[in-house]
Amino acid sequence: MTPLRDFERTNAKLWDESTVAESIVAGSLEEQEKTSPANNTVRLLPQRPRLQQPSQVPRPNFRCSSSKSPPSKQREIQTPPYEFPPDHGSFARAGGKVKKKGFARVEGLVTTRKEITKVAQAHKEQIAQRYITEPHDEVQIIAAGWFQWPGKQSTPTQAFGVSNRLEDLDHIRSTYRVWIRWDAKLQALHITSARNENAEDNVIAAISAIRQAYKHAKARNISASPLFMVTPPSISAIKSRVKPNKTEKGLVTLELTGRSLIETELQSWGIRRKSLLDADLKRFKEHLVNHLLALAPMKGWMRMRVHFGHYNMSRYPHEFANGDCDFDGFVKILGNPRAQATALFDKKLPADIVPKFLQQIARDTPRFCTLLDNTWGLEEVKYQHALVFFFQTAQKVNIRVESDIDATHEGCYQLGASRSYRDNSRNKFIEVISVDIEKQVDWTLEVITDNAIQDQEIDPSWRQLAENSIAPNTRGRIDELGLIYPNVTPHKHYSNIKVETTILRSSLKYKLTESDYILEIGIYRLWPGNNTKAEPLIQASVSMYHASWDSEMASFEGTTYERKWNSDLTQFFNIGKEHTHGFEGLLREIQGIKDRLWGLVVKE
Repeated sequence: MTPLRDFERTNAKLWDESTVAESIVAGSLEEQEKTSPANNTVRLLPQRPRLQQPSQVPRPNFRCSSSKSPPSKQREIQTPPYEFPPDHGSFARAGGKVKKKGFARVEGLVTTRKEITKVAQAHKEQIAQRYITEPHDEVQIIAAGWFQWPGKQSTPTQAFGVSNRLEDLDHIRSTYRVWIRWDAKLQALHITSARNENAEDNVIAAISAIRQAYKHAKARNISASPLFMVTPPSISAIKSRVKPNKTEKGLVTLELTGRSLIETELQSWGIRRKSLLDADLKRFKEHLVNHLLALAPMKGWMRMRVHFGHYNMSRYPHEFANGDCDFDGFVKILGNPRAQATALFDKKLPADIVPKFLQQIARDTPRFCTLLDNTWGLEEVKYQHALVFFFQTAQKVNIRVESDIDATHEGCYQLGASRSYRDNSRNKFIEVISVDIEKQVDWTLEVITDNAIQDQEIDPSWRQLAENSIAPNTRGRIDELGLIYPNVTPHKHYSNIKVETTILRSSLKYKLTESDYILEIGIYRLWPGNNTKAEPLIQASVSMYHASWDSEMASFEGTTYERKWNSDLTQFFNIGKEHTHGFEGLLREIQGIKDRLWGLVVKE
C-alpha cells in the first residue's frame, strides 16, 4: 500500500484528534522515521476549518523536541493554534446581546422560460412607465396627431378614467409608444411619437385604438330595454279570457279561463297564431342583432344565457285581476311600463324536479350527449361544485366571492380558483322575456357583465373565507334529494366581514347532439349567514347556452383587439347541424327543453 503523503497524514490526524496535540506529534514522528529519510523535517499544519496544501501554511515560529527522537535529530514542530468560539449561551444568559451574522437570501431556482418572461415583463413595464409621464426635454417629437372628441354629453375623464392622466389609455401608450394628453383648447386628444422609423404609423394606429376605446366606453353605458314576447296558446288550449292566479308561495301564475272558442273562432285563431309566431321571430331577431352589434365594441367580459323559470307579475289593473281581459288585453298589460317595473323573472325552479329531469335526459340518448360527444354514460356525468359567499365589508361594500371546489381521487374535496365581484349584482345589457300562458314555463335571454375585482385589489381575508371552509379531508354530505355535495364548514366569526348568505352550487352539463347547445342544470343550497350545520334550502335552475357564446364574449381588455361579428351573428347561431342554424333553430331548441320542463313543473 502506498503510504500517505506527509501533509495528508498530518491533516487527517489533526482533524480527528485535535484535542491531544502532543500525542499526535509523537506518533507522527515515529511513523515518519520508519518511512522517511533520517534528515526529513516534519512540520505539522496549523488547524484550519478546511484542509490545506503545505504551500498554504505559514512557517512555525517556535520549536519543541520529541523524547523519542535522537538528540541530534531535532524536529521543528508547530503547535496548531486553537480558537474556541465564545460561549454565546452563557453570554446571553448573563444579559449580553449576541450579534448574529445573517446571510443574504438566495433567490430560488426558476426555469429559463420563467426568467425570460420576467425580463420581458420588466422591459414592458419600463416602456409603459416611460410613456405614462410627459416626454422630457431631450425627446425629439417627430410625429403628432389629434383625436377630436366626439362626445358632447361626456368628457375624456368620464370615459377613460377618473384622473386627468386618462389611465384607461395606458395600454395604447405602451403598445404604440406614444404620448397622449388632453388639449382643452382644441377639445381633442393630442398624440405624439418620438423619432423612430414607425413614428407616423404608430400615431395613426393609436388614433384608431382611441376610437375603439371611445366606442367601448359608450357601449358600457347601454342599458337593457327588455323585449316581451307572448307565446300564443295552441288551438286545443285557447279560451276567451286570461286571469292571474296567486299561489300560496306568492307567485302569480297565468291561467286561461272563460269559455271555449267555437269552430270558426278556432280556425281564425289557428291562422292568427302562426302570424303571431312569425312576428315574434322577426322581433326577436332584430332585437338581438341590433343590441349585440351595439355591444361589439365592448372589450370586457360578457355572458349570454337562456334561463327557464317564471315571469312573476306583482301589480296589474283591476280588470285583469277580475278575469275580464282576453289575450290581446293581456299583451297590452304586459307592455305597460308600470307592470314591467314591478315584475321580476324568477329563475328558481322546484328542486324536486331535478332527479326526474336527470332520468329523462339519461333515457333520451339520441337527443343528449356528454360534453365530449359521448351518448353513453350520461348518468355518470360529474357535478361541478362552487362555494359562494355574499357578505359586507367593514366599509359597507357588498362583495360576492365564488370559489371552485374540485373532487380528488380519494373521494375528498379541495379548493380551486377563486373570483371576487363587487356589489353582488350583474349589469344587464340585453333582456328578452317570453311568457307562455299555456305551459306556465317562461324563458329569458340575457346578456350580462359582472363587476369583477382585480387580483391586486382583493383582500386576503376574502380568500381565507373560502380556504377555511374546505379542510384537506373534507367529505361529501347528502341532501334531502339524495344528492352528494361537499360538506363545507366556514368559520363563524370574522372581524371585518359580515357574511349574509352562503351558497353551495352544484351543476351538471349536457350537450344537445344536433345543435351543440349546452344544457346546464344547477342545484343551489342556501344557508343564512355562514352556519352550514342545518339542512340548506334547496333550489334548482335550468339554463342553456353555446360554447361559442363564451368564446366570442371573452374579455380582451387592455388590448387593441376588435370584435368582428357578422351582421347576421352567424358566430353565435350557425353552429351545429344545418337545420339547427339561425334564430329559428335556437327557438326550436328552447321549445324542446320547455316542453320537458312543462310536464314536471305543472305536476309539482
